[in-house]
Amino acid sequence: MTTDSGTGEVRVPLSLFHLDQYQGDVDLVLSRTEAEELQGFLSLLIAGRPVSVAAAR
Repeated sequence: MTTDSGTGEVRVPLSLFHLDQYQGDVDLVLSRTEAEELQGFLSLLIAGRPVSVAAAR
């Protein structure tokens, strides 16, 4: 994951697959707010509780 401190943009590299066949790479581009919401939602699904971005690093 990379961030741009000027714009707040967050880029998350993703590898795309169709079933088990690699299709390519792409960056998921989010605003800082969107990235924080996604991280919170995913941590809730995985850990069963919210985990802050700072604590996840």
